[in-house]
Amino acid sequence: MKIKSLILFVIVSVNILTSCSSSEDSTYDHIPEGEYIGYVSNQVADYICFLGVKFTGENNFTNVETVEERCYSPRYGTYEISGSVLHFADSVLIYETVLDPDIILSGEYDFSFDGVKLILKKGLNESETYIYELIKS
Repeated sequence: MKIKSLILFVIVSVNILTSCSSSEDSTYDHIPEGEYIGYVSNQVADYICFLGVKFTGENNFTNVETVEERCYSPRYGTYEISGSVLHFADSVLIYETVLDPDIILSGEYDFSFDGVKLILKKGLNESETYIYELIKS
């Protein structure tokens, strides 16, 4: 009887564990609404900038002003998701950032999202990549 109970327990446990999928494995057709705060880094230029992005309904985004003016560039527009690529489109640049115009969200980014942490990666060339790590606040 104990063996049958143990076998049943193992079968039920395996079914529960395999039926639950991690949110990292989930696909998204939009980023959930809210403000995402974090930083962008560039290993070649050797800097880190703190920034924020606000995602709203209908796949819209706006940059959120941060304390670091050198990294902030008011920008807004729309975005689309295709698989693991997020494309910022129809973006309007109000003025250019002082530090590095390539940190401005524009074009295609590889992305991953686990429901809280949003990571965007954009490679300019083989050796230079911008990595944005944002947390939903």
